[in-house]
This record gives sequence, structure tokens and C-alpha cells, in this order.
Amino acid sequence: RPRLPRGQSGSVLSQSKSAKMSIVQAMALQAATSLGLGVFMTFGFRASDNTSSDAYAKAHRANLNNAEWAPVILALQLGILHVSKDAPRALSVNAALAASAASVVFCIGVITASHEGDNPQTTKGDALPPVRALGALVRYLSIGVMIYELLQY
Repeated sequence: RPRLPRGQSGSVLSQSKSAKMSIVQAMALQAATSLGLGVFMTFGFRASDNTSSDAYAKAHRANLNNAEWAPVILALQLGILHVSKDAPRALSVNAALAASAASVVFCIGVITASHEGDNPQTTKGDALPPVRALGALVRYLSIGVMIYELLQY
């Protein structure tokens, strides 16, 4: 039977392993979002040469935005996973999960928006879709928290 480090119980080790796995799952969600958007763009639009519709413009914007932020999010998640050793803090884990989930929410908000074109035209009375705004705000906040957390280890 393996020996535990002095002062640690089995439940503490299982909690830290669970926290590390949550960050890995957040990374997997972020990667799956990128893969899903890529497949959606390829087979939903490019394969059928349907690249001039509003639906394409929205999917393209979601894909580009995700491609912009996914590397930052993944780098921060990987950094936290590395520097936290075997004990990532709850705030780190929650920020990692929230950033990936918010990326999904943002993309859904962009793709399902009812306005014409890829971006709402506020001068024409279009409102920013609330799901899109929520995804963006949570993602930015989560990135900020991950930066803060990375510097605390």
C-alpha cells in the first residue's frame, strides 16, 4: 500500500486529484469546442460552398473568436495545472471550468442570434444577444481570475 505524505489523508489526495481532473476536463471542453466549430464550418458551409449566408457569417465569427481566445484559455489552464502541483485551489478550478463553459455559451449566442449579419448593428436597433454578452463577460472575468491565480502559486 502506498504511503501518504506526512499530514495528508487519502481524502485530501482524492480531492486534489479530482480538482486536477476538473481542470483537465475544462481543457478538453475548450478543445472540443474548437474541434466542433471547425467541423461545423467545414461540413456545414464550406463543403457545400454555402459561404455567403448570415448563418455562415455568424458561424465564422464564432469560430474566429474562439480561435482567438482558446489558446489563451488553454495556456492559462495548463499553467495552473503545472504550477499548482498536486493541489489546485478551488478558485483556480472554478475559473478554468467557467472560461471553457463561457466559450461554449458565447459561441451558441453568436450562432443562434436573430439579427442579420455576423454582428448586431446597434445603430439599426439590434441589441447584443444576452447569451453572447453573458458568455463574453464570464470568459473575460474567468481569464482575469486565472491570471491572478497563476500568480498566486
